[in-house]
Amino acid sequence: MNGAESLVRTLVGGGVNVCFANPGTSEMHFVAALDRVDGMRCVLGLFEGVVTGAADGYARMTGNPASAGNAAFAGSSTGSHRGVTREA
Repeated sequence: MNGAESLVRTLVGGGVNVCFANPGTSEMHFVAALDRVDGMRCVLGLFEGVVTGAADGYARMTGNPASAGNAAFAGSSTGSHRGVTREA
């Protein structure tokens, strides 16, 4: 098991069963781990803002946590402007 697989297993253990992702080349180990670990579904998006918005909307509509995986560097800052939150 590598670090990416450990991360996905931790997310699944915490109740996250879907990851909205816009991965870059540096996240390929994470993408491969999403495929190897049971219990996690990956939904690919074409833009960082889309995947963070989708994760936010999913969490608000279902009451379950979701994960947003964006490309490192510019992708992280582009998607993070949404301020993903979960209201109680």
